[in-house]
Amino acid sequence: MRPSRIIALVDAGTVAIATMVFIRPGPLGIAYGATTLIVMWASGAYRPRIFYRLSTQLPSLLAQLMVSTLVVAALVNRHRLPLLEYLPITAGTVILGRLVVYRIWRSARARSGVQESALIIGASERGCLVAGALLGNRGCGIAPVGFVDHNEALDDSPLPIVGDLNQLDDTVERMGIKHLIVADPGETEGAVCTRLWHCQARDIDVWTVPTLFERGADPCGLATDDLWAIPFQHCRRPGQYTGARLVKRAFDFSVAALMLILTAPLLAIVALVVRCTSPGPVFFRQKRIGQNGREFSLLKFRTMRVNSDSDTMWSVTDEQRMTPIGQLLRRTSIDELPQVFNVLRGDMSLVGPRPERPHFHENFSATIDHYSDRLRAPVGITGWAQIHGLRGDTSIADRTRFDNFYIEHWSLWFDVVIMVRTISAIVQWVFVPDAPCAGAKPRIDPVVRIPANVGGNQS
Repeated sequence: MRPSRIIALVDAGTVAIATMVFIRPGPLGIAYGATTLIVMWASGAYRPRIFYRLSTQLPSLLAQLMVSTLVVAALVNRHRLPLLEYLPITAGTVILGRLVVYRIWRSARARSGVQESALIIGASERGCLVAGALLGNRGCGIAPVGFVDHNEALDDSPLPIVGDLNQLDDTVERMGIKHLIVADPGETEGAVCTRLWHCQARDIDVWTVPTLFERGADPCGLATDDLWAIPFQHCRRPGQYTGARLVKRAFDFSVAALMLILTAPLLAIVALVVRCTSPGPVFFRQKRIGQNGREFSLLKFRTMRVNSDSDTMWSVTDEQRMTPIGQLLRRTSIDELPQVFNVLRGDMSLVGPRPERPHFHENFSATIDHYSDRLRAPVGITGWAQIHGLRGDTSIADRTRFDNFYIEHWSLWFDVVIMVRTISAIVQWVFVPDAPCAGAKPRIDPVVRIPANVGGNQS
């Protein structure tokens, strides 16, 4: 079991002892203990670390306990003073529990040699420095087993080269690697990022060593650790954890079900109008590429007269091909509402990268760096790119960058913010159609410009 998970279990036990034995058994104690653990989890108390030491974590730990105590005390006026008096008891038990588990953990790792294997990307002087620090501090529990590099190892290298970047996936699986440390990506930063994203999806912790730390340009923050005066930054992968995926799916299903109930009358009216104003089906179905490259049928209200070129036509702006109600549906984004059924089925999320058609997905994957990496996460009805005006005939490279940024920085709150801003943007597009969208920029990637005879995107 990973150290961070062991620490979470120990904290849960010590908080339970403090609240139920020394403080107040009953509903208040349960609420206080649960709030404490939630605040600690949300504040990053259980993120992976290179080296577990209480001295560097103590200030943030005390702040987390203070916040949780004040939150519960503010909600329960009658017990405010007792809760504040019990704060030292909670802090003392949690600190004692961590002291014990840290000591046992470091001792067990240093003596028994039961360590998690690691690969270091870059066999340069910096890579050798990182390898030496890990080999000399076995108490951290991370044992480097080799370098990944296309060059030869240095003469005094402490570890062998076990493969190059192209063999990274096979090497990780064959050697049972749990940690990847990017010491020196060299001239292959783009390829390194893609490989690391694949490894993160396999529950492997990825660390980077800042390139300018030798010159005093050290990063700081909760995601930065140090070992032997070398800073390590943990690469976040919040949306890749199993728990996070379940939370996002539960949130999507609940909100989509509520949306379906609230908009059912509107859906029925629009379906009737579409049916009566032009011949053809009510819904427009189109093949799209979803998470991990899986195809699915995306649903929309039909806004155009029936045609057979939608799979390879970038978009159509010819008003003559629009149905009488089509332009209004597109302008208000009501045509997108049937996608709540895609969300309920699990094809899509409420928030995520917009799905593309297979024909264009192939083209963009071949010409745009990291375009395929967007499919690490569920595709969505709206996204970080869309609320910045990146829809229609706009830069695909910009959309890709926004989508990958969203995936790397996902949180449930981020989804809520995007949904609220989507509603705001729709209102703006409806009532102030000529106003510029915040953050929108002109197209700047001529390499992927769609031919003039094709038009702009429907997504």
